[in-house]
Amino acid sequence: MAKDKRSITIHAVADSSKPSGFDFWMMENGVQNPPLEFSKNSDNLKKSQYYTLSFKLDSTNNAGLRFSRDPKTVLWAKYVPGPTSPCVDSECHLAEIFVDPATQIQDHAITVINVDRTRNFFAIGFNFLRPGDVDGPTTDYALYDPIGGNQNGGQPFVEYSAVDIGIASFGGAATGAAVANWTTAAAIDTPTLIGAIVGGLVGLGLALILGRVRPTLTNGA
Repeated sequence: MAKDKRSITIHAVADSSKPSGFDFWMMENGVQNPPLEFSKNSDNLKKSQYYTLSFKLDSTNNAGLRFSRDPKTVLWAKYVPGPTSPCVDSECHLAEIFVDPATQIQDHAITVINVDRTRNFFAIGFNFLRPGDVDGPTTDYALYDPIGGNQNGGQPFVEYSAVDIGIASFGGAATGAAVANWTTAAAIDTPTLIGAIVGGLVGLGLALILGRVRPTLTNGA
């Protein structure tokens, strides 16, 4: 399976000692509770790509749970300071982690998109309908709330834009020409300096144009 696609199974077993009344865990490729970590650099993905996560619910011991059919209820998500932070306990949503609008929520399957646009820890919460229940404002959902982390392709928090590079090129070219002439104790070569400035301005103009271009969100392209 391509690294931009992951298939994860959520297991649920009735357990009265748990706050939700169920014990939850995940399985992925034979690994129990795999880390929900995402790094486009490590996975050799383009920054314009995103992750497609297929979650399947395997209810055993007559748990009888089903995914909520309400897109705003079935998945909650928020940023958290770290991997041991409190999990979600009320409705919250993120622009980069959401239910895939191109797919339908099923009783035991849901597809989630993770854009991995920022570098943050996040907490997600899946809300499950108990046997016989339907979605509604007073429904007592069974909540499963793991924590994961996005690495934004492994890039640092501060990234240089095309405009930054253009400005640096312009300043560096002009300054370099002036310093070169000064250090040789010769009069400033006007054509050289003008050429450097014009070159810097052209670079800045291109950077400004390119800086306005935003990549289209794609998957696997």
